Amino acid sequence: MTECYANSGNISDRYSVEGVRIEVGGTVGKARLRSIGDIRVAQGIMGSMIQAGGSVLAQTITDAQVNAAENVVVYDYIINSKVNAGNNLDIPTHHGYAHGGTLQAGNLIRLPKVGPPEEFAKEEDEVEELPTTTTMLEVGISLASRKQFNTLLENIQNNFNEFEDSLKEILPVFEKSIEEGLSPEDLDALNEAGEEASKKSRMIFLDNKKIRLQREINHLNETVNGGIVFITGGIQPGTAINVRRMRYNVLTPTTSMAYHFSQNGVQSAACETMIDDYRKYLLKLPA
Repeated sequence: MTECYANSGNISDRYSVEGVRIEVGGTVGKARLRSIGDIRVAQGIMGSMIQAGGSVLAQTITDAQVNAAENVVVYDYIINSKVNAGNNLDIPTHHGYAHGGTLQAGNLIRLPKVGPPEEFAKEEDEVEELPTTTTMLEVGISLASRKQFNTLLENIQNNFNEFEDSLKEILPVFEKSIEEGLSPEDLDALNEAGEEASKKSRMIFLDNKKIRLQREINHLNETVNGGIVFITGGIQPGTAINVRRMRYNVLTPTTSMAYHFSQNGVQSAACETMIDDYRKYLLKLPA
């Protein structure tokens, strides 16, 4: 795995790239990208499989699967894709839109428009209700994420125990080297034990970072009462919204709405009355 993979051009179909951080100056085709940190794509993600331990930033996402532990930020559109953001999913532009697929976020979703772009150009009386759901929006920390958090805690404890065991192997050899010097066999054993201890130390560090991030996400989730969806522009029929696994179906064209959870299930309210209270969380974009 490379420390930082940077490509000023495109990544073609069938390529696989792994790195601590990945930056692509062009587009990503039907390829696999996997990063411990952020993945930044200057243009489009098209038919790709993306997995990031940090955030994902792109101009467009089409027919893709994107999974980010932190945020997903897209500037133009998301079409027919499965996108999961551990924290926030955001299209911060006025002209952007999402249509088709499933978009999930642990806490907040903000989209300018939802639905086929051609529908927004019609007069209100020309818009037809769509018979089936075409876009699913979902907020709230999933059971899978909670299970993964518990697994991380177990992994850290196991890795720490193995790290201590590695140190116990290193110390006697190191003390012997001071007193008697090292044979070639002792040197090989010391190098092997040192590499294993270093590997466990890195794993402990990375898992600790993931746990700190998940705790921040959990805290924000409590603040937003399970999650909230902001649609700053129009939202078309054929959209389903899940908050804390409670469903709300959009049946008529609507403009500038926020969807949140209350004791009576998923409720809608004017976007302008709520978004200012949460804008500080949406502006926490990667540097």
